[in-house]
Amino acid sequence: CKNILLEDCTLSRMDTHMGVSGGYTIRRCTLGHMGLNAIGRGLLTVEDSTLYGPGLIHFRTDYGSTWDGDVVVRNCRWIPACGEVAWPYMFHVRNDGMHDFGYPCSMPREILVDGLFVDDSNHPDGYTGLYFFTDPDQAGAGGGELPPAEQRPFPYKPCRKLTVRGLVTASGKPPQLSPNSELQRQIRLELSP
Repeated sequence: CKNILLEDCTLSRMDTHMGVSGGYTIRRCTLGHMGLNAIGRGLLTVEDSTLYGPGLIHFRTDYGSTWDGDVVVRNCRWIPACGEVAWPYMFHVRNDGMHDFGYPCSMPREILVDGLFVDDSNHPDGYTGLYFFTDPDQAGAGGGELPPAEQRPFPYKPCRKLTVRGLVTASGKPPQLSPNSELQRQIRLELSP
């Protein structure tokens, strides 16, 4: 598919498979319990929408969690897990670099979040704030220990830059980049009110 525009819709989810290219725009929509699942290339834009999925955007793990391009999130609301108890992870990615998907895999090159309210009021005990990214190595290598990233046969290219402006959380807790310490070093985070 090329140049997808989803506008003024209410759906339980929006889910795309490998092959999306060009522009992928979600505008003035409400996406329910499964939220937005994406894979492909180009510019992914989500604006003036409300999402209820477990993550704001889930990059499909069965396709290597690949988005070859940029992502823009503008003036949106996110109610993680439909308001159930949850520790929110904004961008769901999983690729430990050990599987050959048949093409190079990467996180979005750059992500801009400009105006986002996150209702993280229903969180578990010990909650310290939402994470922008999941740990891409989670449950890697069949649960065994992974080799160092530079020794993995099919590297997963990290996001270069995450710019966040106007993020408001119901909990008031500050956001965190990722539980993965390697991503914390690799991704440049620019956070402003």
